[in-house]
Amino acid sequence: VACRSVFFTLVLLLLFTYVFSVAFMQFSRGTVLEQKFFSSMGTAIWTLILKCILTDQQVIIEAVAEESWVMAILMLFFILFGSLTVMNMLLGVLVEAIKTVSTIEREQLEVDFAKKCLWEMIDKGHADQDGDNRISEEEYRNVLRTPQAMAALTSLGVDVEAALDYGRLLFEDGEPLTFGHF
Repeated sequence: VACRSVFFTLVLLLLFTYVFSVAFMQFSRGTVLEQKFFSSMGTAIWTLILKCILTDQQVIIEAVAEESWVMAILMLFFILFGSLTVMNMLLGVLVEAIKTVSTIEREQLEVDFAKKCLWEMIDKGHADQDGDNRISEEEYRNVLRTPQAMAALTSLGVDVEAALDYGRLLFEDGEPLTFGHF
């Protein structure tokens, strides 16, 4: 997938360079620029790529091109493929990192919201009916059956009936839990 996107990016870059080479050749007719930079299509493309895109590598590419055009083209492909591949990989890593952070933060917000809602229901709803600072299975069921609890849990995507069934597992030994353990 990454190779395909790098390949099409290079094709787009070459197409873009070709279109601008034609434009520069047309607009520089009869000027000094035509003789120096845009006398032919190859020269125009060469000028745009080396003098505009790869300015730092111009000296080495021209030195290699004097010896072998094949090596110069190979070097151009290496620089362009290498640069675009690294850029795409870096972008992919950054996007994945942002996605992970976003997911973690959204889950933490949902957990905090659920805690806040449940603590409000326990605190204001007088869930500790017997005053022992622990919640029993009956008190748990009474809290979850309130309309506020059902609305809060449903907004978080929690199945209220499943939460009630889970209460059986929480209290299977028959002992009430402290609010901290709950």
